[in-house]
Amino acid sequence: MTINRTAGEHIDALMDQASEALVRRDYFLAERLAAECLIKALTRKDYQRAGRIINPLQEARRQKRDMAWDVGKVTVLVEPISETFVPEARPGDDSCVHR
Repeated sequence: MTINRTAGEHIDALMDQASEALVRRDYFLAERLAAECLIKALTRKDYQRAGRIINPLQEARRQKRDMAWDVGKVTVLVEPISETFVPEARPGDDSCVHR
């Protein structure tokens, strides 16, 4: 099977951006770009390229998880929140105070 070279080059360019985001510690962008690249590679059945994408994707997710753990309070959302969402303040909890 022949892989579309321009599609592969596009994926590589996006992964370069994802790698640069990892170096800058922009883990959310790195994860988003790497996940997009993984989908594109798998759609094209380019499993070698997909295999190279996995490690940077896992690293971005690990870093995000570690940062959340370091905060000491992790909230898991099970559904999307609206842009008008306002967190509920709890007694003694100033994490929701907007300054």
